[in-house]
Amino acid sequence: MLPLGQTDGAMLFHSLLNTRKGKAILGSLEASMLADRVNRESIDMDPEQLLETRRKALASVAKNKEISPLELVCHKLEFARASIIAGRNSEASETLREAGLVLEKTPNLPSTIWFRYFLDVYEVEMATGRLTTATEAPNKALDLEERLDGAEVDWDMALALRVECVKLRIADSDFHGARLRAEAIRAHCPKKKSLTPERAQLLALQGECLIRTGRKNEGQDLLDEAVDEILDASGDWRLLGNSLEALGQIAVRIAETGEMETAIKLFQIAVPNLETNGFRVRANAFRAAWAEALYNHNLVEEAVAVITPLQAIGLGGRFARDVTSLRASLFLAEGKPNEALCLLEPLTSSDSDTDPTQPARSRSLRSWALYKMGWYQDDVAEARRACDVLMPVEHYEAAHALLTLALAVWQDNRDLGAAYLEEATRIISQSGHLVPATKVLRLEEIARQLSSVDRHNESKQVLLAADEFRRSPAGVG
Repeated sequence: MLPLGQTDGAMLFHSLLNTRKGKAILGSLEASMLADRVNRESIDMDPEQLLETRRKALASVAKNKEISPLELVCHKLEFARASIIAGRNSEASETLREAGLVLEKTPNLPSTIWFRYFLDVYEVEMATGRLTTATEAPNKALDLEERLDGAEVDWDMALALRVECVKLRIADSDFHGARLRAEAIRAHCPKKKSLTPERAQLLALQGECLIRTGRKNEGQDLLDEAVDEILDASGDWRLLGNSLEALGQIAVRIAETGEMETAIKLFQIAVPNLETNGFRVRANAFRAAWAEALYNHNLVEEAVAVITPLQAIGLGGRFARDVTSLRASLFLAEGKPNEALCLLEPLTSSDSDTDPTQPARSRSLRSWALYKMGWYQDDVAEARRACDVLMPVEHYEAAHALLTLALAVWQDNRDLGAAYLEEATRIISQSGHLVPATKVLRLEEIARQLSSVDRHNESKQVLLAADEFRRSPAGVG
């Protein structure tokens, strides 16, 4: 208790006398307590509510002039992560840019901080379509992997970071390397009960890699074993939620490869368990992803059955828009364009959107609904407005608007109609956001729409384009 050097007594002394060092100590303590409270409350928050909570925490910390730059950066990273979840990609990108500038000026930073930073950059760059930067970020994160092995962090944190490394390898389509790395990590992992969910996640990732390299039966066996481990180790509510979320993410990725039987099985485990254990917001996200995967595979009735029980909780911001658009797409697939129009009308306003592509995507879908209703002048105007925004950024959702324009002008100008249809096919085929299996499904959907209006020759041409991607390796992602 002697007030000398960095002893507890010295810190108490500085705190009581409110010295410069005392202010820094109290500021750091206040920031830590605030961060802890936000973390406990944010386990399953609505995305918009989570973002506002993180915004208040960051503002509170930023006011404290005695706070260390590193602590401020950590709060910025948390705010950026919340922005990503809420779909505010431009805000997340700007926050990460500010955090990166501070990190570059801070010497001797822990590798764990840089690793987390590159993971967030990767997610933002992928979401905003900057694929070149999105490729650089995971490479930089994986370059830190050896240093993470030597970092002085406990196994709970170290294992979570190693799981992320395996996921990065999967994102880079290095399925063999990801599986070997997951096996090695799991083999050296201590047999602590608290680490069981992460060990189960590694086993599930091994199973995913086997499925994506054509060894379906072996992969399914590992996934079944991983599910049993996750459900058996359900004592910690937070860890259970994270593990079930990992299963949901694997289901989304496997669905993109076309292995719907396995994907549906994982969704059927992850979603109900998330709902019954109180993770409503996460369950909503995966229920929507499940319905979208079914819709993309032309399983319309099944998709409607899955999305119908979707809870209103957690449907804020971009997520609400995406779910509404999906419901409108299902109405169109069921031959109910009027119901689709009612859902899409409010989404075409850009007043509250920071991303102009969001209302443009709704306009693209709405133009097709108008065409199906027979409102030919309105559908062309809506399709052109959508293309004005989506075509300069080569967004694949422009395909509906291009298809609308193609069919609207076909009678008067066959060459122009063919050009619009060719663009719709091209923009899907060349999209960097879609895996081959999804491109096949999108092109098949266009072919079905063409057949529904008796454009059978054009439908065959689009199906030929789809066949090229059908021959692509299913595991590529």
